[in-house]
Formats: sequence, structure tokens, C-alpha cells
Amino acid sequence: MKLNFVTFLFVFMFASQVFALEVIVSNPCTEKPHIRADVDVINSISVGALTVKILEEHQLAFEGSEAGIISIENSPKSLEALEILSETSMRSHGWCYLLDGKLSSLLADEQMIDHSQQKLYWYYGYFSFENGVWGGRCEHIQKSFQGTFCDDEK
Repeated sequence: MKLNFVTFLFVFMFASQVFALEVIVSNPCTEKPHIRADVDVINSISVGALTVKILEEHQLAFEGSEAGIISIENSPKSLEALEILSETSMRSHGWCYLLDGKLSSLLADEQMIDHSQQKLYWYYGYFSFENGVWGGRCEHIQKSFQGTFCDDEK
């Protein structure tokens, strides 16, 4: 009986890793983020699952799922998120995340967070479309065209 308890204790201690992760959800219209929090994470979890949990805990209105975030606090989505620059050029805006400063090619529900990561950062960005070709990898929006979507928030 002691062996089973010792085995259980050993597995529990080493299988359950608690680590701190800084989570920031930016606000595309102001310098102040929607969320800036240190979160205790137990074991590995996907970016999507953690994000949905944090958005719900902070009672932020959002659309999306663990696979990805479509809108936070009524940010533009779908056709509203298109910025037409010319007949052959536009930007498509949406929510992107960085994990320890790196943009992942995985959807939020596919990207796992583990004890080696320290920071999750969500931001409103864009992909460019020029002469029939998509380019860029979720570039940060620039203050020069925040006015396109923001209602004079300070």
C-alpha cells in the first residue's frame, strides 16, 4: 500500500507543474491593454483554452473559440475589418498572438503552452493584399490608421 501512495505522490509532484505566465491582451485603440495579468498555469494548456478562460474571467466581450479570437470588445470583424487602400491593395485585420515574442503558424487551439514559456501577447494586426498576393505575417496596426476603426478612445 505504501508503494502505491509513494508512486502517486511522485507522479503528482512531477506531472503537475505550476508556472507563471504573463498574459497581455492589447487594446488596438489605446495604449492601455484590455488585460495585463500574471496567470498561474497548471500543466500544459493550449493558447486558445487559456485565452478563452482569461477573457471570460475578466468579463470581456468576445467572439471566437479556442481555435481563434474573432473580436474582443467589439473590434471590427469580417468585412468591417477590411481596409481598402487602392484598387489592388488592402489590409485584412484580426487578432493575432505572440508566445514569448514569436508568431506561431498554429491556430490557438493547436499551440500548447508549457513551463518554458513566459509571455502570451494578443494584439490586433493585419495581413496585406497587394496585386493579388497576400503578404506579411500579422503586422501590428499603426497609429496612423487606428482612426479607421477606433472611436476616439483615450
